[in-house]
Amino acid sequence: MRGLGADKDPDFLQSSLVGFAGGGRNEGQVPWRFSWKNHAESLFDAPLEMRYTDLDPSAQYKLRVIYAGEGMRPIRLIADDKYEIHPFIKKEFPPKPLEFDIPVEATKDGQLSLKWYRTPGLGDAGRGCQVSEVWVIKK
Repeated sequence: MRGLGADKDPDFLQSSLVGFAGGGRNEGQVPWRFSWKNHAESLFDAPLEMRYTDLDPSAQYKLRVIYAGEGMRPIRLIADDKYEIHPFIKKEFPPKPLEFDIPVEATKDGQLSLKWYRTPGLGDAGRGCQVSEVWVIKK
């Protein structure tokens, strides 16, 4: 979900944006997949939102996600504004795939809303809610 967009929200305080990790970040460390160097992000306390439609209402799903980006701050994921997929967890470095079950109740209407949050009130440059890859996988 892009939010208001750059025309109405030029500071991206209520809109998502695309970010990337700088070129020298990984020198001398375990190499990252190229796709992990790009990420969707939201700034400050705004959640990063994704919405999926046309899901099978009778199926069980799991989520596979890569948390990358520049800030290794804790991140939390909520489905449909009420199901905690995971509490605040620290991002792994180097990044690696993490998997979580999605409650059947969250997809029984054939849709899924996901919202990621960084720790509220941190200030600084506003970064931290950064997600590189997401898969919603039917079990």
